[in-house]
Amino acid sequence: MSWKITPTFTWNDSFWTPAQITTALWLDAADASTVTTVSGAVSQWNDKSGNNRTFSQSTVSARPTLTAAGLNGRSVVAFGSTLFIGAATASDWGFMHGAQSTIIGVAAPASTANPGTNMQMIGTRSAGLTAGVQFLCVDVPPNNNGFRHRNITTQAASAIENYTGDSTHPALNTATLYSILSDPTNGTASDRSIIRFNGGSPIATNAANVSPSSSATAPQFALRLGNESASSLSGYWAELIVTSSLASADTRQRIEGYLAHKWGLTANLPNDHPYKITPPL
Repeated sequence: MSWKITPTFTWNDSFWTPAQITTALWLDAADASTVTTVSGAVSQWNDKSGNNRTFSQSTVSARPTLTAAGLNGRSVVAFGSTLFIGAATASDWGFMHGAQSTIIGVAAPASTANPGTNMQMIGTRSAGLTAGVQFLCVDVPPNNNGFRHRNITTQAASAIENYTGDSTHPALNTATLYSILSDPTNGTASDRSIIRFNGGSPIATNAANVSPSSSATAPQFALRLGNESASSLSGYWAELIVTSSLASADTRQRIEGYLAHKWGLTANLPNDHPYKITPPL
């Protein structure tokens, strides 16, 4: 008789975390010390990166809500309709425009009453305006919802305008680990926007207007989660990490492993992911 021993892990603070790298932004809904609520609505979400890029919402009717034990027993910040939260200073986000940056996080876009809706998950750009960054979920059920990553440097001239089209996508209403590497001045068009779901291989994208132009350093507004005036997110964010550089493969996979083990998403990682079984140390 033989036995197969399968190790189990309980997340704790002894494992590797993004505190061990340089981050530009780190929002963690599971850290109660960073989230301020009023009657269940989130008025402030503090940055753990050390850069004091605090997110807040002073308009009571526009505040997202905190859902306790929303994912793997941990809290998440839920959005819907015109609910959003954002940083106060637009100039803080110029580094994301026309230059290398990385966005990695756990979110769950939800289906909406109007299929085809653009839901802005994160961004500094309003539709039709000039410089800005966006990551959108396009709600087109049942299975071909798409994702767009935009890094617009000037009106009608984009360094990145990539759309995942009909590639395989994570299901709506399901927690997913998103990794977006933005490299708008890369000489290879296909490498300017790299989108991964759940730590997998890059998703094939359809690029438009990919010739890079001069970098823009004046965002439309400060970084927001959930809304860009025309496109509102339905769903939630659990955790978000942004770096002001292109993450190496090792760093990206460490962040993915950290998030997957913390938020109960290890089953989503591919079998060859280095942190499929054990979290990064």
